[in-house]
Amino acid sequence: ELVAALARLLVQAGVKDERIIIWDRDNAGTGVKGAYQRDRNYGFGPDSISRIVNGEATVLINIPGLKSHWLSGMAGALKNWCGAVTRINVRDKDTPFVIHKDSCADLGMLGALEPIRSRERLVIVDALRPLFEGGPQVNPAYLWHYGGIFAGTDPVAVDRLCLELLNRKRYEVRNRSWPVNPPAKHVFLADTKYGLGVSDRTRIDLVKVGEKKDRLL
Repeated sequence: ELVAALARLLVQAGVKDERIIIWDRDNAGTGVKGAYQRDRNYGFGPDSISRIVNGEATVLINIPGLKSHWLSGMAGALKNWCGAVTRINVRDKDTPFVIHKDSCADLGMLGALEPIRSRERLVIVDALRPLFEGGPQVNPAYLWHYGGIFAGTDPVAVDRLCLELLNRKRYEVRNRSWPVNPPAKHVFLADTKYGLGVSDRTRIDLVKVGEKKDRLL
Protein backbone atom coordinates (compact mmCIF):
# COMPACT_ATOMS: atom_id res chain seq x y z
CA GLU A 1 0.00 0.00 0.00
CA LEU A 2 2.84 2.39 0.83
CA VAL A 3 4.63 1.74 -2.45
CA ALA A 4 1.45 2.16 -4.46
CA ALA A 5 0.73 5.47 -2.71
CA LEU A 6 4.23 6.72 -3.55
CA ALA A 7 3.80 5.70 -7.19
CA ARG A 8 0.56 7.67 -7.39
CA LEU A 9 2.30 10.72 -5.93
CA LEU A 10 5.08 10.43 -8.51
CA VAL A 11 2.51 10.43 -11.30
CA GLN A 12 0.84 13.49 -9.76
CA ALA A 13 4.26 15.16 -9.70
CA GLY A 14 4.65 14.62 -13.45
CA VAL A 15 6.47 11.29 -13.79
CA LYS A 16 4.96 9.24 -16.60
CA ASP A 17 3.30 6.07 -15.35
CA GLU A 18 5.23 3.83 -17.73
CA ARG A 19 8.53 5.26 -16.41
CA ILE A 20 7.91 3.86 -12.93
CA ILE A 21 9.35 0.43 -12.16
CA ILE A 22 8.27 -1.17 -8.89
CA TRP A 23 10.82 -3.82 -8.14
CA ASP A 24 11.74 -6.45 -5.55
CA ARG A 25 14.88 -8.47 -6.39
CA ASP A 26 14.21 -10.05 -9.81
CA ASN A 27 10.45 -9.42 -9.85
CA ALA A 28 9.24 -6.16 -11.31
CA GLY A 29 6.24 -4.43 -12.78
CA THR A 30 5.75 -1.08 -14.45
CA GLY A 31 3.31 1.68 -13.64
CA VAL A 32 1.40 2.54 -10.50
CA LYS A 33 0.07 -1.03 -10.21
CA GLY A 34 3.41 -2.64 -10.93
CA ALA A 35 3.80 -4.00 -7.42
CA TYR A 36 0.84 -6.26 -7.98
CA GLN A 37 1.34 -7.22 -11.62
CA ARG A 38 4.79 -8.80 -11.21
CA ASP A 39 4.81 -8.86 -14.98
CA ARG A 40 8.49 -8.37 -15.82
CA ASN A 41 11.64 -10.22 -14.90
CA TYR A 42 14.79 -8.18 -15.42
CA GLY A 43 17.18 -10.42 -13.51
CA PHE A 44 20.85 -9.70 -12.91
CA GLY A 45 23.75 -8.87 -15.20
CA PRO A 46 27.15 -10.58 -15.45
CA ASP A 47 28.40 -8.26 -12.68
CA SER A 48 25.77 -9.79 -10.34
CA ILE A 49 23.99 -6.41 -10.07
CA SER A 50 20.34 -5.94 -10.97
CA ARG A 51 19.76 -4.95 -14.58
CA ILE A 52 17.23 -2.43 -13.31
CA VAL A 53 19.94 -0.66 -11.33
CA ASN A 54 22.51 -0.80 -14.13
CA GLY A 55 20.41 -0.47 -17.23
CA GLU A 56 16.95 0.91 -16.54
CA ALA A 57 16.76 3.26 -13.56
CA THR A 58 17.84 6.89 -13.63
CA VAL A 59 16.65 7.48 -10.05
CA LEU A 60 16.38 4.96 -7.21
CA ILE A 61 13.93 5.31 -4.32
CA ASN A 62 14.76 2.92 -1.49
CA ILE A 63 11.70 1.66 0.45
CA PRO A 64 12.69 -0.87 3.13
CA GLY A 65 10.67 -2.17 6.03
CA LEU A 66 12.22 -1.67 9.46
CA LYS A 67 13.18 -4.74 11.45
CA SER A 68 15.80 -6.18 13.72
CA HIS A 69 17.98 -8.85 12.14
CA TRP A 70 19.94 -11.73 13.63
CA LEU A 71 22.87 -11.21 11.25
CA SER A 72 23.23 -7.42 11.10
CA GLY A 73 21.44 -6.14 14.18
CA MET A 74 18.91 -4.21 12.12
CA ALA A 75 17.70 -4.08 8.55
CA GLY A 76 16.78 -0.78 6.97
CA ALA A 77 17.94 1.35 4.06
CA LEU A 78 21.51 0.06 3.85
CA LYS A 79 20.66 -3.62 4.08
CA ASN A 80 17.82 -3.29 1.59
CA TRP A 81 20.34 -3.17 -1.26
CA CYS A 82 20.96 -6.90 -0.72
CA GLY A 83 18.02 -7.21 -3.10
CA ALA A 84 19.99 -5.41 -5.82
CA VAL A 85 22.69 -8.07 -6.09
CA THR A 86 22.84 -11.80 -6.51
CA ARG A 87 25.37 -14.52 -5.60
CA ILE A 88 25.36 -13.49 -1.94
CA ASN A 89 25.36 -16.11 0.80
CA VAL A 90 25.84 -16.17 4.55
CA ARG A 91 29.17 -18.02 4.22
CA ASP A 92 30.53 -15.30 1.88
CA LYS A 93 31.80 -18.03 -0.41
CA ASP A 94 32.43 -17.42 -4.13
CA THR A 95 30.77 -14.00 -4.05
CA PRO A 96 31.98 -10.55 -5.12
CA PHE A 97 30.07 -9.09 -2.16
CA VAL A 98 31.60 -10.22 1.14
CA ILE A 99 29.05 -8.60 3.43
CA HIS A 100 28.30 -11.09 6.21
CA LYS A 101 31.53 -11.19 8.20
CA ASP A 102 31.81 -9.23 11.46
CA SER A 103 28.02 -8.91 11.88
CA CYS A 104 27.57 -7.55 8.33
CA ALA A 105 29.82 -4.58 9.12
CA ASP A 106 30.56 -4.00 5.43
CA LEU A 107 26.98 -3.80 4.17
CA GLY A 108 27.82 -0.28 3.04
CA MET A 109 29.74 -1.74 0.10
CA LEU A 110 26.41 -2.34 -1.62
CA GLY A 111 25.21 1.24 -1.30
CA ALA A 112 28.64 2.35 -2.49
CA LEU A 113 28.27 0.46 -5.79
CA GLU A 114 27.78 2.56 -8.86
CA PRO A 115 25.19 3.42 -9.93
CA ILE A 116 23.44 2.90 -6.55
CA ARG A 117 25.54 5.59 -4.87
CA SER A 118 24.75 8.22 -7.48
CA ARG A 119 21.13 7.28 -8.22
CA GLU A 120 19.68 6.70 -4.75
CA ARG A 121 17.85 9.99 -4.22
CA LEU A 122 15.29 9.20 -1.52
CA VAL A 123 14.81 6.74 1.33
CA ILE A 124 11.36 5.99 2.74
CA VAL A 125 11.38 3.51 5.61
CA ASP A 126 8.14 1.70 6.38
CA ALA A 127 7.98 1.80 10.18
CA LEU A 128 4.25 1.28 10.37
CA ARG A 129 4.73 -2.11 12.07
CA PRO A 130 8.43 -2.55 12.85
CA LEU A 131 9.92 -5.78 14.14
CA PHE A 132 12.06 -5.07 17.21
CA GLU A 133 13.44 -8.54 18.01
CA GLY A 134 14.48 -11.52 15.92
CA GLY A 135 14.18 -11.13 12.19
CA PRO A 136 14.17 -11.37 9.33
CA GLN A 137 11.69 -14.11 10.19
CA VAL A 138 8.71 -12.45 11.86
CA ASN A 139 7.53 -13.40 15.31
CA PRO A 140 4.22 -11.53 15.78
CA ALA A 141 5.04 -11.09 19.48
CA TYR A 142 7.74 -8.60 18.50
CA LEU A 143 5.75 -6.51 16.03
CA TRP A 144 4.32 -3.25 17.23
CA HIS A 145 2.00 -0.69 15.69
CA TYR A 146 4.33 2.30 15.62
CA GLY A 147 2.59 3.93 12.67
CA GLY A 148 5.65 5.84 11.49
CA ILE A 149 7.44 6.62 8.25
CA PHE A 150 11.03 7.84 8.01
CA ALA A 151 11.93 9.83 4.91
CA GLY A 152 15.28 11.34 4.00
CA THR A 153 17.94 11.74 1.36
CA ASP A 154 20.73 10.31 3.54
CA PRO A 155 20.44 6.51 3.97
CA VAL A 156 22.94 6.45 6.84
CA ALA A 157 21.16 9.16 8.81
CA VAL A 158 17.82 7.46 8.28
CA ASP A 159 19.20 4.12 9.46
CA ARG A 160 20.83 5.80 12.46
CA LEU A 161 17.44 7.14 13.55
CA CYS A 162 15.76 3.79 12.91
CA LEU A 163 18.39 2.05 15.04
CA GLU A 164 17.71 4.50 17.85
CA LEU A 165 14.00 3.81 17.58
CA LEU A 166 14.48 0.05 17.84
CA ASN A 167 16.73 0.40 20.86
CA ARG A 168 14.31 2.74 22.60
CA LYS A 169 11.45 0.35 22.00
CA ARG A 170 13.51 -2.52 23.37
CA TYR A 171 14.35 -0.46 26.47
CA GLU A 172 10.65 0.29 26.91
CA VAL A 173 9.74 -3.40 26.73
CA ARG A 174 12.27 -4.56 29.33
CA ASN A 175 12.64 -1.30 31.26
CA ARG A 176 16.42 -1.60 30.96
CA SER A 177 19.08 -1.45 28.30
CA TRP A 178 18.46 -4.11 25.65
CA PRO A 179 20.31 -3.03 22.49
CA VAL A 180 19.91 -4.89 19.24
CA ASN A 181 22.19 -7.88 18.97
CA PRO A 182 24.52 -8.09 17.18
CA PRO A 183 25.44 -4.38 17.18
CA ALA A 184 24.50 -2.70 13.92
CA LYS A 185 28.09 -1.86 12.99
CA HIS A 186 27.24 -1.35 9.34
CA VAL A 187 25.33 1.86 10.05
CA PHE A 188 28.44 3.60 11.35
CA LEU A 189 30.91 2.09 8.88
CA ALA A 190 28.68 3.20 6.01
CA ASP A 191 29.65 6.69 7.15
CA THR A 192 33.28 6.36 8.22
CA LYS A 193 34.44 3.77 5.67
CA TYR A 194 32.14 4.20 2.67
CA GLY A 195 31.15 7.86 2.92
CA LEU A 196 27.47 7.21 2.27
CA GLY A 197 26.09 9.64 4.83
CA VAL A 198 26.10 10.89 8.40
CA SER A 199 25.92 8.58 11.43
CA ASP A 200 26.70 11.21 14.08
CA ARG A 201 23.37 11.76 15.83
CA THR A 202 24.27 15.34 16.76
CA ARG A 203 24.55 16.21 13.05
CA ILE A 204 21.23 14.71 11.96
CA ASP A 205 18.33 17.12 11.58
CA LEU A 206 15.18 15.24 12.57
CA VAL A 207 11.95 16.99 11.60
CA LYS A 208 9.02 15.45 13.44
CA VAL A 209 5.52 15.56 11.97
CA GLY A 210 2.33 14.06 13.33
CA GLU A 211 1.28 12.64 16.67
CA LYS A 212 3.63 12.99 19.64
CA LYS A 213 2.22 10.10 21.69
CA ASP A 214 4.49 7.03 21.75
CA ARG A 215 6.88 8.60 19.23
CA LEU A 216 9.94 7.51 21.28
CA LEU A 217 12.28 9.80 19.31
